[in-house]
Amino acid sequence: MIFLTELAIAILVAVVPLAVLHAHLGRILTDECGTVERADFWVRYTYLVVGGCSILFAALGTHQGEPAITVDVLRYAFTRSLVGTLAALVGVGFQIMKFLPTRE
Repeated sequence: MIFLTELAIAILVAVVPLAVLHAHLGRILTDECGTVERADFWVRYTYLVVGGCSILFAALGTHQGEPAITVDVLRYAFTRSLVGTLAALVGVGFQIMKFLPTRE
């Protein structure tokens, strides 16, 4: 039960920034990729990377042996998921930044 709770926290932590960035990410990638189909692929790829990193970070420090869900378990799950999500977003952001035209 604890693992499922940590997994749910990880998914929620990953979904919130992706929902906020969805429209902007789609427009930027459509401009850079040239077609909507290519941009959709990269948007979905971004979702998988961000969600996967959030879940991976949450799963690496699971409290499976704990007898009950405590505030500490929830806090650690949220923190690990947030770090994984931010790391993935920074990585994706740097990759997108490489292809954006520079302003002079």
